[in-house]
Amino acid sequence: MSGASLTFNALDSNYYKGQNVDYYFSFTYSTSSSASDMASVKMISVHFPPYSTYDMSFAGQQCIQHSSSSIEIADCTIDTTGYTIWITPFEKTSYQNNHNFQIETKGKAIVNPITSSSFNKNQFVVKYYTWEGTKPALFSNSDDYVFFKQDSSYIASSSLSYTSSFEDHHTDVRVSRELYVNEFEPASTDIGNNRMKTPFEFKFKVMATFNDLSGSNNYHHIRLSFSSYYTHQSINQKSQDLYYYIPTCHLNGEMIEDCSISSGKISMRFQQKLNSGEEAAVRFSVLNPTNEADDGFYITNLNNPTVTLPLEFFPYGGGNYYG
Repeated sequence: MSGASLTFNALDSNYYKGQNVDYYFSFTYSTSSSASDMASVKMISVHFPPYSTYDMSFAGQQCIQHSSSSIEIADCTIDTTGYTIWITPFEKTSYQNNHNFQIETKGKAIVNPITSSSFNKNQFVVKYYTWEGTKPALFSNSDDYVFFKQDSSYIASSSLSYTSSFEDHHTDVRVSRELYVNEFEPASTDIGNNRMKTPFEFKFKVMATFNDLSGSNNYHHIRLSFSSYYTHQSINQKSQDLYYYIPTCHLNGEMIEDCSISSGKISMRFQQKLNSGEEAAVRFSVLNPTNEADDGFYITNLNNPTVTLPLEFFPYGGGNYYG
């Protein structure tokens, strides 16, 4: 089919390894403005290459019509087991073959490769389905009811590159109930300055094993950057002074003694074991030990409805991960 094409890009141009990201897809059946095969399309499937090829994975199932789509989308969902996006268009006789489908994932639904450094877009396969009467059962591993299959014979070779380098402002680590680091509720109020304070509390899915380092001189690290959007009381750890503020770090409810703030980042060093795939809870704050309500960071600019706080994870002896 002449002119069949597929575009696939991260919405925020975030190509850092292991990041939870949303992607934009645009695909066209052909360049023909007269043929009307698209008017007969009742289902489209977008097939990702297997995990063993590029180790891309999924963190959610949501996708929606992109605002620039020429063809209206009735339903879109991600089959995370079959590595397939299923798209149901509204059927219209006015559709032509050069009208494009455009969708985007939601909720940081796709996890960038951790090992692979590049991804060739022509490894996707797009299938167009039609049938008469009642909708049949469709399977990602079958070509039943497919009248056009868009694969590497039609999709031009084009690679996305991924890097493990740290980006100063990038996607948040996904936490429980699909909340994000930027959605914390204020925990207390600083009456004197009439400014709200909040600690940073979140849960994350452990991306690699953090081994038990008890008895050694080695440590794991978790670090959060806040200086672009938050500030805190001056750190003073002399308990006899009038103003007494200390950084506090908790991991799974346990206080971590090795907790510090430097250059707009708060970090903890710890030796506890974390198993890959488990959910872990983190809390960072600045506390006045004489007043437990005096706890947290100030936001410095109330004009930002949404902020992103970069996270760094360093399991000892393993790779570096960013969220």
